[in-house]
Parts: sequence; structure tokens; C-alpha cells
Amino acid sequence: MNRIRHYLAQHHIQKHELVNYFKEVTRTRESILHFGEIGTLLTPDIHLAIEQLYERFIGRNFADAKEYKEQQMVKALKSQLTAQLPKGVRYTKQIIKAGMFDISVPLATRINNNYRIIRPLAFEQQNVLLAMEHGETWVSRLNKLINSGGGKRIKL
Repeated sequence: MNRIRHYLAQHHIQKHELVNYFKEVTRTRESILHFGEIGTLLTPDIHLAIEQLYERFIGRNFADAKEYKEQQMVKALKSQLTAQLPKGVRYTKQIIKAGMFDISVPLATRINNNYRIIRPLAFEQQNVLLAMEHGETWVSRLNKLINSGGGKRIKL
């Protein structure tokens, strides 16, 4: 980050020219690296925000997050299911109505008018109570689906 900051300062790059440099650095190229859309961030501490962004996207500190591990579990399980289940059965991310709630589930399919739902859980929490609450949250959501009138179509 310091090298980039010094380069920009030494070459007096600012305003529209700075935006053009940024667009050039992040434009789509034929390579294994692809950049997302340009976004904005409102922060009281720009230095802290830059460090956090750097750690997330360069340092990849998100890889330890529970949500990321669950995404990886879903990806691996979906790949295994696709390879082993009959051709017409596909588990996909779906939003299922439960009365006044919409519940997003990562792996769901319909077989004979019944939903089959798989929700992998990573229980790597800071303590046992948090792991239990994480599991109970999903049990509660599934019970809402079953008790919402859609229960005829959802079986545990």
C-alpha cells in the first residue's frame, strides 16, 4: 500500500486521473485474477478501512469465518450430490415461503411434491453455547417451514 501511495504522490496523480488509474488496474483481463465492481465506502477512519479491505481481499482473513466454511461445505456437498444422484434431481439454493417468512436454504430440491432440504452447519464457534444456538437457529427455521402450512411438503 505504501508503494502505491508513494507512486501516486510522486506522479501527482489525483481526481479523474486517479479514477482512470484505478479503473485500469481493476479492468477485466484474460487471466486467473478477476476484479469485482468498483464500490464506495463511507468510513470515519480511512487507514483502518484500507487495512481491513487489504486483509480481507489480499490477506484472505475471511477464510476463517464460520460463514465461509459453511459455503465451502455447501459447495463440496452439492458437487457430491450432483455426481451421485439421478440426473433429474438437483439441489440448489432456494427461498421457501413459511407463512410470513421467506427462508433461504442452500440446498433444496423437490421430489414427488415434497421438499428435501440440506443445511450443512459449521460448529466452529467460540464456545459450546454459541455452537448450540447456531444449530437451534436452523432447527427453529425448519420448524417454521414445517408448521407454516408448507409442512405437508417438507419432511425432516
